[in-house]
Amino acid sequence: MPDKKFSYEEPKEALSSRISAHLQYSDFNLHDWIRNRFVIARGSKVLDLGCGNGNFTKLFWECVRPNGAVIGLDKNAQVIMDAKKQNEELPPSLVKYFVQDYDRPFADLGMRFDWIFAIYSLYYTEDSARILDITKKMLSSGGTFVVIGPAPQNVRDLTDFSRDLTKKDPDQQHFGRIERISKEFHPLFDQMFGKANVTYEEIDSIMTFPDAQSFAEYYWSTLLWRESIQGLSADQIGSLKAETLKRASTLPALQIKKQMSCLVGKVN
Repeated sequence: MPDKKFSYEEPKEALSSRISAHLQYSDFNLHDWIRNRFVIARGSKVLDLGCGNGNFTKLFWECVRPNGAVIGLDKNAQVIMDAKKQNEELPPSLVKYFVQDYDRPFADLGMRFDWIFAIYSLYYTEDSARILDITKKMLSSGGTFVVIGPAPQNVRDLTDFSRDLTKKDPDQQHFGRIERISKEFHPLFDQMFGKANVTYEEIDSIMTFPDAQSFAEYYWSTLLWRESIQGLSADQIGSLKAETLKRASTLPALQIKKQMSCLVGKVN
């Protein structure tokens, strides 16, 4: 099998760290934005593709309860266990999780969905056309597919910080991932749903950290950091971490500029 270009399995500790940092330090709340942006009716069936630890399950269930359904899929069995534990008070007959790598054949979920959300997940797929074709067929008549992820200007300042720190340019996959929804998925949505049924938007936000330690911990939880330290010894990584704190303490503002993309396609 050829080397994978985009595929990636998120360490659950890194995911949890970043979710916590966004809740504490960002001027943008994605849960609130989704709740206000999309009208998800009672009784709807929602598929959360790449659900991670079930961070959005309660939001979706609040919208569709008491007789809707929320299904979460993720290829990481450990985070699926975490999702079940985190949402164990929700009705197990209507809120379910399955281990599923979206680059492998899909199991039959036994239903069509009114909403499919892929939140910071789908841009890791190896074959965008294949997964979009599969998931579009899982939508009910009038169903909506929402892909949320990074936009082209996401964390450009942190990328510059990392380059200066590590003396290493980010992998091309890094830029490929953050531009993928706009450059690759958007044209595919236009083809599959028709341009009149597709919307695309970019939302800017800022994370402001209270100190160098919290800034550094966020950076260390990113894929940008992990790809930058590949092949380094423990001593070298320790030295880079010390230098991270030193440089962060001299920044004029402990901020990171974020940019999110949201691509929406609707079945007629």
